[in-house]
Amino acid sequence: MMRGVAREPSDNSSLPDTALVGVGSAVVAVVCALPPAFLVHRTNLIGRRVVQLGMWALLLAPIYNLPVMHSLGIVLYGTTALLTIAYVAGALPNNARILIGPLSQLHDTLLTSARTHGAGPVTSWRRIAVPVLSRYIVWVWLYCFAGTLLELPVSQLLYPLSQFPLSVAIERRLSTYDFAGGTAMEVVSVLTALAVTGLVLGLYRLLAPRGWRNVGAAT
Repeated sequence: MMRGVAREPSDNSSLPDTALVGVGSAVVAVVCALPPAFLVHRTNLIGRRVVQLGMWALLLAPIYNLPVMHSLGIVLYGTTALLTIAYVAGALPNNARILIGPLSQLHDTLLTSARTHGAGPVTSWRRIAVPVLSRYIVWVWLYCFAGTLLELPVSQLLYPLSQFPLSVAIERRLSTYDFAGGTAMEVVSVLTALAVTGLVLGLYRLLAPRGWRNVGAAT
């Protein structure tokens, strides 16, 4: 079954290229999801929902203003950059909603106690907020990476010429009745997602301080 995976040269790099884009998209999506989640749950800012939508609109602006960007000499259509932006924009709302729950576990008394003992805002977040949120951030990153790896609708619309994302390469195989090659690529992609998940969780368990690992863990 595996013989048909890389029969075409354009398919040879589909998995590593898509995985690389998925890693970058997941990092950017997690970083961009934290501020909206914080604004909605941890502040009483008037119009915070509008601010949240505005942040997402800024991210979507290059997609909906391609002619304007082109007139300014910025060519995005048919590039990996535009595909990455689209991946991030699609993952951002769900990531922000997922992070609202962990942020609700970060009680104000924890940060207040840290400030009472002389810690500044940055130190308080580094010593208290980061350990509480770290496990959830890792899982949100994995969720975004796995979703990007086989994302099809956006990939079909915006993939660069002759650089097929993994899902598009699989769809091309199946549409030409190459069921063996397409199925083999699906199996390899799922195994890749599982391998990356195991690797990231293993590294977190090995490298994260013990106190970080205990936060949110089953007793």
